[in-house]
Formats: sequence, C-alpha cells, structure tokens
Amino acid sequence: MIIFVIAVLLFLGLFVLSALLGHKASELGSWEKIALALLLGLGTLTIIMFLLGKAGISLNLFNILLAASALALVLAVYLLRIKSFCVTIAEFKVKTLTAVDWLLVSLIALKTVFVFFSALIKPVVDIDAFQQYAIVAKGVFYDGSFTLPYLQQFIGDKPLLPFLAQGWALLGLGSVNDSLIKVFSPTLFLCLLVIFYAALKRYYSRTQSLLFTFLASTFPFIVYHATTAYADVPITVYYGAATIYLYLFMKELHQGNRSKADTLLLIALSLLGIAVWAKKAALVLAGINLVMLAIFLFFNRIQLDRTTWRSIAGALLIFLLFAGPWLVLGQFGSIAAVVTGLFHSQATSAGAATAAAAEQTGNKAEMIVSIFSRKLFLYADWHLLWALVICSMVFFYRRVFSQPLVYLLAIIGLGLLSLFVQFGSGETFRWLLDGTLFDRLAMNSVPAALFFCAEAILPGLQISVFSRQ
Repeated sequence: MIIFVIAVLLFLGLFVLSALLGHKASELGSWEKIALALLLGLGTLTIIMFLLGKAGISLNLFNILLAASALALVLAVYLLRIKSFCVTIAEFKVKTLTAVDWLLVSLIALKTVFVFFSALIKPVVDIDAFQQYAIVAKGVFYDGSFTLPYLQQFIGDKPLLPFLAQGWALLGLGSVNDSLIKVFSPTLFLCLLVIFYAALKRYYSRTQSLLFTFLASTFPFIVYHATTAYADVPITVYYGAATIYLYLFMKELHQGNRSKADTLLLIALSLLGIAVWAKKAALVLAGINLVMLAIFLFFNRIQLDRTTWRSIAGALLIFLLFAGPWLVLGQFGSIAAVVTGLFHSQATSAGAATAAAAEQTGNKAEMIVSIFSRKLFLYADWHLLWALVICSMVFFYRRVFSQPLVYLLAIIGLGLLSLFVQFGSGETFRWLLDGTLFDRLAMNSVPAALFFCAEAILPGLQISVFSRQ
C-alpha cells in the first residue's frame, strides 16, 4: 500500500506539471519531471485536504481521491485540448556510464537506500515529531479532520503540509503505522538529489554533476533529518529546489534563452508557493527570493519583452494559487508574528536566565557571531560546505560577483542574515544558546549553497576525466 500512497501523488503531480509546462515539457529531463511531479503532487494534495477540511468535508480516502480525481480530470480535459503531456515512455532510456560515473551513482544509491532503510525501519521517536505531527496525522486518520480543538493545540499556527502529508500516508495505508508514516522524508530527499543533478547536468558533464550530487547526498544533518518526521526536510527540499530553479531562470534569461527561462521561473514559483505550507520560516525565505527576483528584473528589464513580462505575471499568479489558500485562511497571524519576531525587541518571556547568560558572555551580537561561526565552520553537520563557499568567493570572485551568480549569493547571504536578526531580536535567542534550532534553520540554505559552489567552480575546472559526455 505504500506504493499506492506514492503513486497517487505521482499521478496527480504529473497532471499538474503537464498543465504548468504545456508544450515546453521537453525542456526538462525525464527523471527531473518525475521528481517535480512528486513534489507538486504532495503540495497539491495537501491543499486539497486543507480545503476539504475547511469546508467541513470528512478527510477520508474516498473524499480525497474523489477531489484529486476531479482536479486531474479537469486538467486532463485541458491537456487533451492542447495535446500535451509532460512525460512519455520513450524518454526513459538506458545511458552508457563511465567507471567513474558508475562509482558515483553507486555511492549516491547506497546513501539513498540507507536513508530509506533508516527512516522506515523505526517508528517516530523524535519527541516534537511524535507530540505534534504524528498525533495530528492520527487524528486525521481516526476523525477525518484536523480542526478538532484537541488537534489544534498541537497545530497552533504551524503550516499544515507535514501534518496532512503524514495523515495522507496513514489514510493510504489504511492503518496506523508509526514507521511508514515517515515515508515522505526520504522520498523528498531523493527528489532533491534528482533535481540537483538535473539542474547541474544542463550545463556540465555527467561526472561533474554526479560529483556534486554525491556531495549533496552526504551532509550528515540532512541525512539524519531525512529519516525523521520533522518539517525541516520538506522546507529544505521545496525551498532549496525553488531557489535553484530561480537561479536557473536568471541564468537562462541572462543568456537570452527566454523560453527556457519562462519555464524555469514557473517551476521555481510553484515550488516556492508550496514551501510556505511546510514551515513558517518559508515566509521570510519566500520574501527574500521574491525581492531578489524583483531586483534582478529591474536591472535586466531591457531584456524583457511583453511576452516575457506576461510569463512572469503568470508565474506570480501560480505562486499565489499555491500559497494563497494558506496565506488567506491560515497565515495572516503568522505573517504578523514573523514580522514582529524579526523587528521587535527581545521579549521578556525569553527569561532572566537568557539575559543573564548574554550579559556573562558579553555583547549578544558577538555571541551570535561566535555561535554562527562555530556551527557553520567547525561542526561536522555540513562537512566543509561553508568553508567552500568562502573559498569560492575568494578564488572565483570574478564569476561570483557577476550576474547572475551574485543573486544566488545574495539569497544565501540574506537567508543567513535573517537568522541573525531572528535570533538577535526575539525570544528564539535561548534556542540558539542550547543549540537545538540553528542547524535546522540553516539547513534551508544548504542546497542552494552547494549549488552556488558548483556554479562558481565547475566552469573553470579543466580536468580530462570531467570531459563533456
């Protein structure tokens, strides 16, 4: 039945992706489209379950499948009219790999199998995941609703994708299974690796792309969270993929490839719209991406014709269609809370112990910089990623500080700066001191940071084993 749970998402996602891409589906790789379909399918099903729940309709398997089938039918009519679908069997061909390629593929596959095995062999044991997401998912399974007062105390103002995704897993399985309820974390991890590879393969050799994809598969902190039921993997995958596609849009538009750029922006903003359903931090991160998009468009407006502006407006509309239900029906209070948390002075509820600790160690800003530096550069959670970011800026500065790569660097930098502001101005400072939150928030920028390093380093890398396939 676990295959059924994933197959429904893939089926629904393929129709959504096909409707988004239209006749431009050939601009994406075959496995890339499968990964995107799973991401879009999970996001769309979450929105369907949310709207059904808000309408007072029971969240049982029949009602969810009926609503998803109705949407797929509407999209199928549109696709028949334009005579287009995003994938065909002929696209999936066996490709010849070199010995180095086989080695890298085997290492990536081994890590992926380890993640799935570690996730599905054990039940939910992490206290926050068990006390919040798993309880609500079981409430959805038994009661067919997430609106009960008892369940609302666990949801609070948190976005609903982690709750409803786990609820869908239980409904699809037909029983409560504390191990298989985590199936989406490793699945999203695999989707991120496929998208990361496909994005690199657009411009670089297979071996180069596999090398950096292998690096993406080895970060200990991401690997660990891909075996849990926390919300950190969903936001990392959706926001990371959205940021990568946003950069690819900038790159293609800067090179004059407007058709490809339009497609990439549509995907980027679709994934960004779903990201706000994963975790509240996505509100700030989505704002950063949209601001950088606006800045990029302003400085490159001479390259934009009326057709491109129309495509950009369409992509923004798709973003609102995905994000709108949660922003309108459930997130206005969260938006106010995020803004207040970023700019309000430190709340008194942080406690005297936190204030005393800050006074004993010196200036709070110095403490934050010290903890940030230690966590980013001296812990094994990210290997040497952040040191590689610094080295890329130093040794490849001409490429790094030119368009369009400088915009990706700005997104990463602003993402880390938002953490500095958040920890410095709100009561979350205490969570920085005890080390339970920073790495989980910094993880959101890790896929984009590694992609940034690849974009900075690979164009100048001249090694014969990395010759273009």
